[in-house]
Amino acid sequence: MRYITSFILSLLLISCSEDIDLTLSSTSRFLVVDGHICDKVSPYNYVRLTFSSEYFNNLSSPAVRGAKVVISDGENDIVFVEDEPGFYMAPPQFAGLHGKVYHLSISDVDVDSDGTPESYSAEATMPPTYDIDSVVCSYDKFVQAYKLGLYAREDVDTRNFYMFGMSYKDSLITDSYTRFAYTDDRWFASDYCWGATIFMFNDESIKGGKVVEGDTITMHALSINEDFYKYVNAVDDIDSGSNPMHSSTPANAIGNISNGALGFFTAFAWVSSTTTVKR
Repeated sequence: MRYITSFILSLLLISCSEDIDLTLSSTSRFLVVDGHICDKVSPYNYVRLTFSSEYFNNLSSPAVRGAKVVISDGENDIVFVEDEPGFYMAPPQFAGLHGKVYHLSISDVDVDSDGTPESYSAEATMPPTYDIDSVVCSYDKFVQAYKLGLYAREDVDTRNFYMFGMSYKDSLITDSYTRFAYTDDRWFASDYCWGATIFMFNDESIKGGKVVEGDTITMHALSINEDFYKYVNAVDDIDSGSNPMHSSTPANAIGNISNGALGFFTAFAWVSSTTTVKR
């Protein structure tokens, strides 16, 4: 019996592996929308349009050129003009109004290349702004990191949803959805937020790799809609991954664009508060 066992072990030790080249079939092409407007005159008032790419394609998604992008507030139609390939920008003095419902219309896009352009739409309501009293940055010796804390009032009678971003000096650190902090107001226990830690960071978090006492740091507080809150949660889950034994088949996050397009159109109220780094 021991000779048989030794023979099997020998086979396992000398067995070799073979590379398998999988050829995956092409999938249908989709329009991908990344659109947002805020209550400030800002370069972030834009709609980006791209075409979807193959799963293993390492190239940037192709930009959609020559589309017609219009946002209506029920009274006026605001035409967004293509500035860079795929980026459709708001007029220079555009800013959204709180409580307004904004309708996005996208046309003159031939996604399936059949010669017939398709049209897409979505809508979003501009939420009320979130007022910040102040932010404070201090160093925590125990965790060996800086903390950025928030002081602000909270409307306990209304359920609210937030995203928080951070800039160090003039550089935006939270430059993607997955780097923002987001929460609903159940995280705030009372009608006032007393220095709650929103971000923790160190040298590795900062572009340039060095936190210097006295440098400016800014917190951006975004009041967002519940649908967008659910969307960024889904995007974060997909990006960070999960236990494959207990997760569903990977898929795109469900957005709010009509006609089978991917992505999201949203409106958010934006306020910022700046402080200095203290050791």
